Amino acid sequence: MVLYAELNAIEELDRVVSEIVRVGGKVLSLTACFYEKPRTYSLVIGIEVDATKMNSVDELVCTSETFKGASIVYLGEELYSSPFLVALKGFEEHYGVAGKVFLFHLGFTTGHEIAKSLTKLKLGGDEILKRALLSYRGHGLGVPELMLYSTLLIKACKVRVYENFECKGRESTEPTGHFFRGFLAGILRVLWNVDVTVAEEKCIAKGDPYCEFVVSF
Repeated sequence: MVLYAELNAIEELDRVVSEIVRVGGKVLSLTACFYEKPRTYSLVIGIEVDATKMNSVDELVCTSETFKGASIVYLGEELYSSPFLVALKGFEEHYGVAGKVFLFHLGFTTGHEIAKSLTKLKLGGDEILKRALLSYRGHGLGVPELMLYSTLLIKACKVRVYENFECKGRESTEPTGHFFRGFLAGILRVLWNVDVTVAEEKCIAKGDPYCEFVVSF
């Protein structure tokens, strides 16, 4: 499973990890990022826990608001196991258009649920999006970079993804980032309360150095 922790000071990291271990969890991976506004340290933590101790982990998440300087939310089950990623990459090849639709909707549901969880932190839309993208990286799926996010006169968003798992190592004449298209659309559905279209204008599978996704209505 994957947890997201928001810390006011990096010194809180030891306490969060100690609490995870105390309730029976084992830390498998940790991805960190520092944000200036608000001044926080964000962590995506992959953990392994025995099924018999899930109630203890649930209690940790539910009571995390009592932690001074730390908040913890549940982001879902881990997505970074190799068999799972290999299976996802094979859907489009084996099932064609149906595979593309499946990957998009799987990504949409994942992004939507992660964004809903992160709204508990009561941050602005751009900050929630940054943390959702960090979770994508923390799951081992790629390295997203937010290039544009605006909600002023018009809503606009552009994201680049380096090393995108569904596109790297492939050759294609068409973009293949269907999971991430859905992932970004699901996040923005929560933030903007509208359905958006996400187009992949550049793709590693087509020979570009990164995948680039542009949002329209």
